[in-house]
Amino acid sequence: MIRRPPRSTLFPYTTLFRSVYGMKTATYDAIQTFVSIDTSKIIKTDLNTATFKQLLHHPYIDYETTKKLVNARRKAHGFSNFRQVKKLTGLPDTLLNKIRHYLYLRPLKINMNRNE
Repeated sequence: MIRRPPRSTLFPYTTLFRSVYGMKTATYDAIQTFVSIDTSKIIKTDLNTATFKQLLHHPYIDYETTKKLVNARRKAHGFSNFRQVKKLTGLPDTLLNKIRHYLYLRPLKINMNRNE
């Protein structure tokens, strides 16, 4: 028997699935038994090392958002958490909640011998 993950676990992904494909809720509800969302297949991008081009390739990150992310990351020498991303970029919670499922933050190594 295959167990389906709890609905709360799938909620962000079903919502994202519908929005990426422009699908109405009624349509999704009609086909949901035929849809399988394997969250283990999602390839997350490290926000601290992603290039401008990699971020721009994301369906929810437009040119202006990419500029904000890259500029804030450069000024802060990397992000430590998503609260910091929000504070430094001013991006709305709705957007951050969508993109954070596809991003992660690996701390950057700090070179202690660097002269600045």
